[in-house]
Amino acid sequence: RAHKTNLDAFTVLHTFGSEQDEAETNLNGKTPAGPLVVAVDGNIYGTTTAGGSDDNSGVLFRINLSTDARDLDKEQDNFQLVLHFADQASIVPIGLTVGALAAGEQTIYGATYGDGVTETGSVYQFTVKEHALEFTTQTSEITLGESVEVNWQSTNLSQCTASGDWQGAKETSGTESIEPSSEGEQSYLLSCQDTDQKPHVQLVNVVVNPKPELNFTSSVTEITLGESVELNWQTSNLSQCTASGDWEGAKETSGTETIEPSTDGNKSYILTCQDNDQTDYVQTLDILVNPAPEPEPEPEPEDNSSSGGAFGGVILALGLLVGRRFRNKIKS
Repeated sequence: RAHKTNLDAFTVLHTFGSEQDEAETNLNGKTPAGPLVVAVDGNIYGTTTAGGSDDNSGVLFRINLSTDARDLDKEQDNFQLVLHFADQASIVPIGLTVGALAAGEQTIYGATYGDGVTETGSVYQFTVKEHALEFTTQTSEITLGESVEVNWQSTNLSQCTASGDWQGAKETSGTESIEPSSEGEQSYLLSCQDTDQKPHVQLVNVVVNPKPELNFTSSVTEITLGESVELNWQTSNLSQCTASGDWEGAKETSGTETIEPSTDGNKSYILTCQDNDQTDYVQTLDILVNPAPEPEPEPEPEDNSSSGGAFGGVILALGLLVGRRFRNKIKS
């Protein structure tokens, strides 16, 4: 086996016997000849012109290709002997060609050289059943709380079994809706067996994201004009956050912002973010801004004019009284 873009991927799948090998080794054939064919049962078929039960007549073989989606390196590929031509009417096969697929079966044709004595070759045929398993889902990513629908169809398979993040025996074809109970990557495996008891395994991986969440809080719910309020927000699985109401503009998906209202009254701070389906997640914070207190009046200065005038009047009256007594004394 080789990969056209990776020369290091060259792998020998099977080595046939040689002239020097023991007869037991050559039972599986030697000297492969003629074209190989890939049949609808998922296997590769081929022939050898020598070896086999009599070490001379050749064999029909196949390479059972792995049908396990987890086997990325095809380590489960294996060789299988199908037929000894020593037991057939004509011997020494020289390659194969595939025919049409009809009613789930495919005919494969081949030719032989014959023994050159009693017969000089023939054309033969055999049939194989189509084997296929298709396992799909409509999406590879959902949000926790949502469901994923898996669909599967099989051809000439049986004994289907679920494993991984779902369990139990399954019909050979069907649809099932699954709601994961936790976030993270979920793996759904489906295994069915073909008529040769070879397992066919398909795998579907689904990423389950956390539920979208918006948490929007403030440091206080009531302030006085001239003071500030701190707004905090965190999101999960959301984007495109926008402020409205008494603040404006695009916002990061998480952040902190300090706001000093310019007027008193009820203030509404609205934050809107969207999930992957463009669904809005909205939260509002209401903050009461009380008016600033009135300044206390300055004390009035004391008025001493009334007390000073009374005192002056007393002095004046005393002066007049003394003056009269003085004048009277002179006259006498």
